[in-house]
Amino acid sequence: MLPAKIKSLVLQLIEQTESGSIKWNYDDENASVDAFLADRSKFKIKYQFDYNIELATFTLRLESNEKEYIFTTDQSFKDYDYVKRLYESAQASDLDLNL
Repeated sequence: MLPAKIKSLVLQLIEQTESGSIKWNYDDENASVDAFLADRSKFKIKYQFDYNIELATFTLRLESNEKEYIFTTDQSFKDYDYVKRLYESAQASDLDLNL
C-alpha cells in the first residue's frame, strides 16, 4: 500500500502523462518505465510478478535530493490500479504510431 503522498503523486503523474506533459522511457527487457520530473527528480516504476505471493507487483523508486525512496504495491491493494494505469500510460507515451 502506498503512502498518501505517493498516491497523490501517482495521480498527478497520470494526468500529466496522459496530457502529454511527461514523456517516459520504456525498458521492455526490465519491464520498467522512468522519467525525470519537473523538479529534476527521477521516478521509476518496475512491474514484476511475485511467484511467492502469486500477485503482480509494482515497485516505485523516487530519486530526489540525493536519496532514493522505494515503495511497493500489489494486486491486493486498491492503489495498484492507479499505478497500473500510470505504468501503461507511461509505456504508451514512448510509442510512435504516426496516426
